[in-house]
Amino acid sequence: MTKTRRRASPPYVLLGNGSVAVRFLKAMQARKYLPELVILNTRAKQRSGDLLRAHCRRAGIPVSGWSPRVRQQLLSLLRKRDGVWLLSVYFGHIIDREVLHAAKRRAVNLHPSFLPWGRGAHTNVWSIVDRTPAGVTLHAMEEQVDAGAILAQAEVVVEPWDTGASLYARLEDGAVRLLTRCWPRVVAERWPGVPQSSGGTTHRLNDFRTLDYYDLNEHPEARRFFDLLRAKSFPPHQGLLVRIRHDVVEGRLSLRKVKHA
Repeated sequence: MTKTRRRASPPYVLLGNGSVAVRFLKAMQARKYLPELVILNTRAKQRSGDLLRAHCRRAGIPVSGWSPRVRQQLLSLLRKRDGVWLLSVYFGHIIDREVLHAAKRRAVNLHPSFLPWGRGAHTNVWSIVDRTPAGVTLHAMEEQVDAGAILAQAEVVVEPWDTGASLYARLEDGAVRLLTRCWPRVVAERWPGVPQSSGGTTHRLNDFRTLDYYDLNEHPEARRFFDLLRAKSFPPHQGLLVRIRHDVVEGRLSLRKVKHA
């Protein structure tokens, strides 16, 4: 009887940021499947940067922040070493055509939305505002942001009691689960993936600013609801009970006066 030989896991470079990248690295260390190199966001955009650098030092992984010089180093590595994959985990920089070409398109991005819904930024916020599906997706990277073929994804249900903060945290948990379950075997098996369906939604960073201001004077019903909510924000008494579909949630507000420009 002939034994089936397991395919070796490919070498990879991690483009990582935030707690999801930290948790992923810890999981990969337990599997003894660490990246060849870790590239962080630029210093101004880094989240959990100190934790990532400390973890890389302990594990003996080279680590750098994104810069023109580091981009050139990455290009050199990809051109010299055939078969190296790129894995982007909450990385805050667009990977250009030259880098993708050097990687022979073997580049995967973890995006915190249920593509094609929620391309772009602040996916947790827009899933609530637009009432669109939320989730996490592993997809092939293309020059067009968040447009590549889908390799694996998992939906994260938006609950009536979710806030932007609570949904963000649950999306992070879902991202870690999906990534550790699918990298690299499932990704390799499903490569090059399934093209995204038409439609969906896209939001850019500047779109978030459109949510900064709401004039209650123009919406009497909303003003009534707002007044009820702030009136019932009176601990230790119960907050305002609100029915949403078949659920009832309790709401309270935290308010402060600001100067409006």
